[in-house]
Amino acid sequence: MLDGKRPFVGWSNVHRHGWGIGWYEKGIARVEKEPAPAMESQKFVETARSAQSHLFVCHLRKATQGEYTYNNSQPFISGKWIFAHNGTVDREYLKTQLATSQRSIEGETDSEVYFHWLLQNLESGGVYGLKRGIVEARKRKFTALNFLLSDGQTVYAYWEKEQSAKAPYPDYYQLYYTELTDQNGGVAVCSERLDDSAWQAIPHRSLLVVSEKLKTQTVSVG
Repeated sequence: MLDGKRPFVGWSNVHRHGWGIGWYEKGIARVEKEPAPAMESQKFVETARSAQSHLFVCHLRKATQGEYTYNNSQPFISGKWIFAHNGTVDREYLKTQLATSQRSIEGETDSEVYFHWLLQNLESGGVYGLKRGIVEARKRKFTALNFLLSDGQTVYAYWEKEQSAKAPYPDYYQLYYTELTDQNGGVAVCSERLDDSAWQAIPHRSLLVVSEKLKTQTVSVG
């Protein structure tokens, strides 16, 4: 996050409205976040250097809805689940679709509501339910439905951009993944290619599923 040819923290010169690092510690989901630019935050540096886990979900915020606050910063946590989103969705519509058990919304963002909406569908129908939730969100106005979602074992990564959505630079809404070749191995998923590895673009309207054994599968959400 701090080092390398194109370090993650460097993107906070554009995404300046908050940062967050989510990870698992003895199976428990944890998060540290702050409504400040990561490149100007000592807390970000300390967390990036000290947190140890087999799985991280990290986010830099460029705000579209909600003030610059802790509760509006990502990633979000609910039980064992950690979630980060890039794009905008119809917050008010999705909020009306939430069951009472999924209405523990703490912030003002569309992303947090989208998280609880996807969880509601995933928990009732597995991957099929997750696909159903994405398709329903697609029916309303959005810019991108991109997300990372994990329970500490499986990672779900989705890419879909609305054709006319404006972006500050090319590939802003893209998602890539690559297999890590260091001694520990692994799979990295990111909206930016952080180095010169063989990053692959997740196909449009596709869900990448990364298993606990690091097997990858791409599922179409047509």
